[in-house]
Amino acid sequence: MSAPKRTMWLSPRDTPDPPASFKRKVLDYAHAGVAFEELTSGGVNGDMLWRHLWGLAALTKKTKSQRTRWYALPGVPQYQLRRFPSMVRGWAAQIERLDGKVRSNQPYAAISQTLPLLLADATENMPLSPSLALGLLQKQDQLPKLAEVPELLRLYADYIEALSKITAYYGSRVDKSFAGVMRQQLVRLVEAVTGMRHVDEVATLLTASNYAIGCDLEISPKALARQRSRVHSKK
Repeated sequence: MSAPKRTMWLSPRDTPDPPASFKRKVLDYAHAGVAFEELTSGGVNGDMLWRHLWGLAALTKKTKSQRTRWYALPGVPQYQLRRFPSMVRGWAAQIERLDGKVRSNQPYAAISQTLPLLLADATENMPLSPSLALGLLQKQDQLPKLAEVPELLRLYADYIEALSKITAYYGSRVDKSFAGVMRQQLVRLVEAVTGMRHVDEVATLLTASNYAIGCDLEISPKALARQRSRVHSKK
């Protein structure tokens, strides 16, 4: 049987390093140290596993105690988040139009080609602040990358749109269901890396992580297996 596709729902950029006290409490839980060693010796990255466990524990505790729209971004209204991708795509289009006009205009095109030389010869009479001139000089090797900005903006717009829609889709449902989906993502990741399900070890570490942050929710291997079966039966 082939391993499922590797699915990463948390990345090192998204989740901060868990505190040492959390790691210590997890490993002090019965059989958690053995479970952690089993997974990491099978190829699962230890730092990544800690980040997953930390993020899942925080999510589980929050979904158990908070029944409001916990998935909303603080300080960002939902309507603003929905409009943001379109705004970013608009910025990308504006940048492309302006860049096209700059390239097709002889004075602007000529100055853009010699800008580093002009900046290096900047005098007090030049209509630029010293900090602006120095900043551009220090990063002149990165100026060609500016051509990538419109496509990067469109990529960011797609990223935010997908992230917000998927989060709202799951988050607007029963909170426990969303936390369960995230636990299954960890099971699938472990299986993709090691070639084995390791449901017992994952359940032990999830339970230990919950206890480490003051949540008494126990995750049983049978519950993980049943939930996985339900997920596969819907496909």
